[in-house]
Amino acid sequence: LYVSTAFVQRFVVLYQLSALILAVLSVELYLKYVFSNYIYEATETSLDIYKISGKKSICVASLSYEMSMTQIIPAEKFLADKSEYPKTNFNVNYCKNLSPSEYYVYFFEFNGKNSMLKFEPDKEFVEYVNKLIAESVTDEDEIYWYKPKGYKYYEL
Repeated sequence: LYVSTAFVQRFVVLYQLSALILAVLSVELYLKYVFSNYIYEATETSLDIYKISGKKSICVASLSYEMSMTQIIPAEKFLADKSEYPKTNFNVNYCKNLSPSEYYVYFFEFNGKNSMLKFEPDKEFVEYVNKLIAESVTDEDEIYWYKPKGYKYYEL
């Protein structure tokens, strides 16, 4: 678009501005989905997410299991009936792919607000973290659990 401004007399600034915006968006998409990778780590007390960009590693999220509102839920169950899950004020997407075919969601409380995490762990990781979440909840009144029909929860 920027090169075409030499041939277009009207709206040159508009063409140049749109070319600049497209270039910035392209760089953003490249850095988020092509150049970056995410590592999910389950500790005894929290779910940690690291963003890997080149040789750098940054912890972008450390979510305590005590702040869980649900266990980790497959996207199919979530999309089948969104009304059974909490309304969120804050959503984060730590997926490795732009449009993942298989992903999971996790609802938690962050600074007093309902939040949702969208990410792409494997099934073994999900089962392990769901057990840790179930173990971290000691008092049923402490956390309000959203329990959609037909979803398997781990009992202690």
